[in-house]
Amino acid sequence: MRKAILTLLMIAIPLPLLAQQDGGAGDIVVTGTRRNSGYYGSNAPVIRIKRQADFALQQVKIEGDTRDTIKRHDEIYATVRNAIVAAQKQAGIELATGEVIVQSITLDNYKSLPLKKDDDRNDTDSITLLVKVRLDSSGNAKEALDRIAKFVKNIQPVGRALADTEGDLILGLAKPEQYRGQILDAIATETRAMTAKFGADYAANIDGADKKVEWSRASLTELFLFLPYSISIVPKR
Repeated sequence: MRKAILTLLMIAIPLPLLAQQDGGAGDIVVTGTRRNSGYYGSNAPVIRIKRQADFALQQVKIEGDTRDTIKRHDEIYATVRNAIVAAQKQAGIELATGEVIVQSITLDNYKSLPLKKDDDRNDTDSITLLVKVRLDSSGNAKEALDRIAKFVKNIQPVGRALADTEGDLILGLAKPEQYRGQILDAIATETRAMTAKFGADYAANIDGADKKVEWSRASLTELFLFLPYSISIVPKR
């Protein structure tokens, strides 16, 4: 897990959505799903804001290989249930699922999580979930990883089911649309400066500012937030 501190990999997580929600209204996870790491090239928006992520997430797989199918499934779901109960008793730990929008996993909905069959072993199934912890004001990724590792280690397995972490640290942000005003202010400031250089006979056209806020990873614990806008300077008529 310590290797996650050193990497900025954009990973896509094949997790199910328990329900569809608007990306601006809920929490989002930042992976290559929304914008891949190659987006920031010649076509990148010039204006974007940077902010620390609100929380960190770690992918956890709960896997079982009991021969009897029904018993195997029961053991996996029972282990997920134990994880939920443990999270409820530990402040600052939540369980979630989602590719882009983060959905909470609870005792009411955990059996909606689909089981995935192992490609190589017919008698092995698994459920993948996210362990979510809020980042402190310093964005201490090591502290977040330590808390997650301790939590996963203490999950009580049932039967032959086992829980283990997978992949690298993922970032999360609460309600990205709340930053639309800040991004528009930055775009407006840049547009005024740009048109001033061309003189009073020119004006600016802005396209894309009405689209949803998008995001990309900036560093281990920071995000870029932006609107997919473009500016063109045209003569006034």
